Amino acid sequence: MYHGFGRRPAAADPFNLFVSIEDLERQLRFLTRTMYPLDLPEYLERRRRSRLSPRSFLLTIDDGYTSTLELAAPLVARYGVPALLFVCPGLLGGTSAWMPEMPGERLLTAEQVAELPRYGIEVGVHGMDHRLLPGMPADDLRHQVADARAALADLLGRAPRAFAYPEGRFDEAAKRAVIEAGYRAAFSVGEGRGRYAITRQAINTRDSMVTFAAKLFPGWERVERLGVGRPWMRRLGARVLRQRSLG
Repeated sequence: MYHGFGRRPAAADPFNLFVSIEDLERQLRFLTRTMYPLDLPEYLERRRRSRLSPRSFLLTIDDGYTSTLELAAPLVARYGVPALLFVCPGLLGGTSAWMPEMPGERLLTAEQVAELPRYGIEVGVHGMDHRLLPGMPADDLRHQVADARAALADLLGRAPRAFAYPEGRFDEAAKRAVIEAGYRAAFSVGEGRGRYAITRQAINTRDSMVTFAAKLFPGWERVERLGVGRPWMRRLGARVLRQRSLG
């Protein structure tokens, strides 16, 4: 799971969301030499048949920053890696105003989103406006999930097949709303719970090639959970894996 691309000063990227294009190319080169990429339909079919290989991967991108089109799209196309980008139809052409810490990052316009399929990038929904879904009233939830799907279908000419929960957070009501709206799959972060809450591994600014490679191993999430509440363990792991220190 990626977010943005390019270099940002630490103050402009407090959550380490932006991966430099040089790092992205190194990561894509590593991936395509050691693993094989899947698009969404193949991923879901292999998952349905319990035929997913640990040597395969599905590349996803959240939020829909302009850097996806300007920097990442030509690169993933050159390496022949399909990608799945999640956007907020209600925020197209706007900025990342949902994050007070970095509210000014530009988002793709509707016209730019329409360009993405020619780079092999499928477009899915990230809520209407990136509001968190857990605990949301039913009518608001329908707007964030079903209405957002209809809005993106109007733009793309076909209904999007996948949904990503904002910040990866969901509850059972959110899952039901996604299923009822007709999506084929939904993606979370940290917690996986079936086809409508598929967890992902976040790639960020701090990742060295050592940490990037480590994150590809099955069971990495369990290792990460061991460090929760144990800062000494996280510091030790960062040193061992040569994770970058920023800021």
